[in-house]
Amino acid sequence: MQAQPIYTKLNWEHTHSKQLCYPTTTAAALALNIPTGAVSDTYGAWTLVIPASTYSLPFDIHFITVLDLPNVDNYIFQIGVGASQELSATIPVEKAAAQAANTSIPIITAKTDASWLGEHGKISPSDAVYVRVLRNGAGAVNTHIYLISHEY
Repeated sequence: MQAQPIYTKLNWEHTHSKQLCYPTTTAAALALNIPTGAVSDTYGAWTLVIPASTYSLPFDIHFITVLDLPNVDNYIFQIGVGASQELSATIPVEKAAAQAANTSIPIITAKTDASWLGEHGKISPSDAVYVRVLRNGAGAVNTHIYLISHEY
């Protein structure tokens, strides 16, 4: 018997629907804010991005698109799932001086609950999705994001 690659054993190969974007309009890009006076290397509050029951099928998130990064600095975005904001992904972003303020970053969301092993980070449609951001420097940050996902 021929050995299977590890990604096959973990169910990384999968079929899903067309790509989805949330929020769904350009005017609705979600604002994430770190207040003025914030201490460096401290996360802002969790902000609801995808409300529970937005999708009718399990879904996963493949990209985060960040718009309007205001300062040359290092940022870390986190995605949390469900009422307890279970950590699903951590995404570092560096904004360099000559770099555009917008970027799209590929990610793979994951569930830490053992019942989800081998399920490629599928998020239940009954779970809401949240995002928060940390900035290396002190002071306010106002940025906007989109999450790009697929239903199964």
